[in-house]
Amino acid sequence: MHLLFDCLAQKIQKRKIMKLDSLMSTQKDVFSSKSYPTIIDGSTRFKGDLELGANARIDGNFVGNLVAQGEDTQVTLVIGRQGSIHGDIRCHSIQISGTVHGNVQAKLVELRNGGVIEGDVLYDDIELHQGGSILGALKRTQAAPSKR
Repeated sequence: MHLLFDCLAQKIQKRKIMKLDSLMSTQKDVFSSKSYPTIIDGSTRFKGDLELGANARIDGNFVGNLVAQGEDTQVTLVIGRQGSIHGDIRCHSIQISGTVHGNVQAKLVELRNGGVIEGDVLYDDIELHQGGSILGALKRTQAAPSKR
């Protein structure tokens, strides 16, 4: 497993990776104000489970589970348009423009135009944009606020 991480680190060092802030500078949402020190670009394929200790963006192909370290970690994960995840995801917040084949658990889920989730979604808050699709069950983790 360490050899896989070493190969991934070498590949990332050889490429010039743009900062996510410059890519998302026109967006005014919770995701654009975060920094993303971990980026798997569109030409990268990764296989294995990954524990995230910081915000991350995935534009490549990822096969395995993605889990934020610790229960109180405020990790945000962005799946770009070309990103494809085959596994389960658990983090604080997630923005999906690509495809997830697996279950998603997050306090905040944003499914953007073209984003697809093929699995169940466990969430506190969810934002579904026109053109996004979910092929699975939705379950809210908190009780909905009472209407008065």
